[in-house]
Amino acid sequence: MTVFYYGGFSHPHAEVAFAGIQRTIRFSETQRENILRESWQLRGKIVRQGPNSQRLVLAALDEIRQAYSRHGQ
Repeated sequence: MTVFYYGGFSHPHAEVAFAGIQRTIRFSETQRENILRESWQLRGKIVRQGPNSQRLVLAALDEIRQAYSRHGQ
């Protein structure tokens, strides 16, 4: 079972899949490694069922937006 976590937020099982990870190194003026930037590309699918499914999907999107608004987690 694979679960993706971001800070204190965890996606339900199989809601997120990795599409790729890209690493970029920046060098200082003296050609020393200075900064490592890592970008993760994710793909997700939010599915909620039931009579209030649209409201549940919108609530899930809002929860995800709030979690991902805290950078560096």
